[in-house]
Amino acid sequence: IPRLTAWAPPRALVLKSCVMKRLADFQRGNNQKTEHAWDEFASHRQRVMDILLRSPAAASENPTLALLGYGNGNDVELSRLVERFSTLHLVDLDAEAVQASLTRSGLVNHPRLAVNAPVDLSGILSELERWRASHPLNSTSSPPSPVDGTTVEEMPWLNLAAQSPLPFTHSCEVTASLCVLTQMIDSVVATFGDPSPYLLPTVQAVRLRHLEMLLELTSPSGTAVFVTDVVSSSTAPELTTWDETALPDLLMQLVRARNFFTGANPFAILNQLKTTVTLASRIQSIHLVAPWRWQMGSRVYLVTAIVIQRNDLA
Repeated sequence: IPRLTAWAPPRALVLKSCVMKRLADFQRGNNQKTEHAWDEFASHRQRVMDILLRSPAAASENPTLALLGYGNGNDVELSRLVERFSTLHLVDLDAEAVQASLTRSGLVNHPRLAVNAPVDLSGILSELERWRASHPLNSTSSPPSPVDGTTVEEMPWLNLAAQSPLPFTHSCEVTASLCVLTQMIDSVVATFGDPSPYLLPTVQAVRLRHLEMLLELTSPSGTAVFVTDVVSSSTAPELTTWDETALPDLLMQLVRARNFFTGANPFAILNQLKTTVTLASRIQSIHLVAPWRWQMGSRVYLVTAIVIQRNDLA
């Protein structure tokens, strides 16, 4: 897996600081850093809104919407979404960030909004905390490699990830994951360090369950939208000057060079959606959206989305 050298994702994460914090508090702290970054999210927010509002399912009668990783609400214009969708589920680990967003937008207690927070979408934060408490990152002892005899029983969080429950029990016509997968993976990297023999199987388990959850929460014939940040100018400085129309070519080049955030290779995710039975059996069509740039402070991020049309099977 590519290492996260000199990387801070859109929520201004600093991985080394996480070692001394509880993982949930770490995520809340990152939300606080971008609480008032509405203007910096503008171009990114417009792309996300265009995808959501142009999705076929959004044109259905009284459509419902789920936003996974809603956080500060900077990725979307909630005031526009409540006009289009009859019910919106706002799902996040950080309940305070969600409530602060509703206060800023004047939508507290709006009848169309359902807040599902705090929710650990990975399902493993508590177990990672327990593991980290007994395995400090500066330990000189080397954990056994999974390929050299480590069993699933020695990685109990894998089962927890696979069984991570849905944040609510019914499905929505449109479901969107808003750059939340990389945040969940950051907690994994912060727990085990990189490199680590535990990193790859844990990232794979978290990613698979997140994609399954995205589809399970989407109604038959509905639309699922997976948005992810892929890489930043910290490791791809050419991103700041690359021609906008050639960003798809740059994305291909960076992936070939294995220059992308851990677990965020969009082509690998696309292939996983097409070939994994639990995912592919629910999909009618799928396509990768052309990537876009997103400037956050001194860094520029390359972001893309995968739009999935669910089939009509329950």
